[in-house]
Amino acid sequence: MIVSSIEKEKLKNQKFAEENNISSDEMETIYNEIFNSLPADMEEDKKTIRALRKTRGSLRRQVQSGNYVNGFLLMRFRNQDYNLWAWNEVDEFIKKNGLEKAKELKKVDDEGNYLHTKGFSAGEKIDKEAIFGSAIGIFEFEKDEPSARWVSIGQFNINDDIPLCQELNINIKVGKKPGPLFKDNLVYYNGSNKMGVDPMCTQDEMESYTDVITELFGDIIFDDMSELKDYMSEHISDKNNFAGIHAICTQITTQKDTSSNIPIEFEFDDDEFTLWVRPEIFKGLAITEGDAGILFVNAYQGDDDIGFNVGGFLPYDDI
Repeated sequence: MIVSSIEKEKLKNQKFAEENNISSDEMETIYNEIFNSLPADMEEDKKTIRALRKTRGSLRRQVQSGNYVNGFLLMRFRNQDYNLWAWNEVDEFIKKNGLEKAKELKKVDDEGNYLHTKGFSAGEKIDKEAIFGSAIGIFEFEKDEPSARWVSIGQFNINDDIPLCQELNINIKVGKKPGPLFKDNLVYYNGSNKMGVDPMCTQDEMESYTDVITELFGDIIFDDMSELKDYMSEHISDKNNFAGIHAICTQITTQKDTSSNIPIEFEFDDDEFTLWVRPEIFKGLAITEGDAGILFVNAYQGDDDIGFNVGGFLPYDDI
């Protein structure tokens, strides 16, 4: 009975930590401090349960206190939804070939759980809810000292409406290590509030933003598509590449493809074409037809040319 109670408390702590982007190392450190502070003559099992419960309380207070910082999410990348893709692949196989055939090929276990069949995860149960996101953020930890950070978006915030290219008060947790692009430690996104600033910039505000962006990331904002493609061709091997280009949104339609991507037509100084925008990113954009702005994109190598994923749009008044 005691053993099952201990396991139950451990599972509660693990779930709470996962939901709030708290590492197992951090949770273990807090637990050990609490456990060692309890009376030495307390029975070991009871001491363990008490420490586990007090650890959860400590973690909850930590999360509730929050760490709000003024910030700006410049660019969001496509969600890492491989688990959902793998789950759907198994589901489609079952619909076509039946459950028994799927079990025979070890796509499904005896309990009916869908299993990974490729790579290091082969044989493991697929958690289709395990979807994660990432973004490029600019934060003001100290007044007038902007800091570029890699932003990790956990599965419990992944479906939030996350505003892009807008001034926010962001609830974050600073991680223990840097992200892929920057020397400073990454941050975990835990929600945000808009600061009531009109997302449509004046020319002066736009120039102020671009000065900060150039200071942090270099010359990554271009006037025409040929310049952007030249730059991206040199960085295409980095899957986390990003840059901006001045553009005008000429049309947004309600038509969607099979993945619910939304088509937006953009006009550039030397070109015009349609980009399909992921739904989780589209709902964060402050964009309407006719808006001029800086379009932020992530590039990939297509069959014949460089392709672009939309990650952000900073609208400005050009009239």
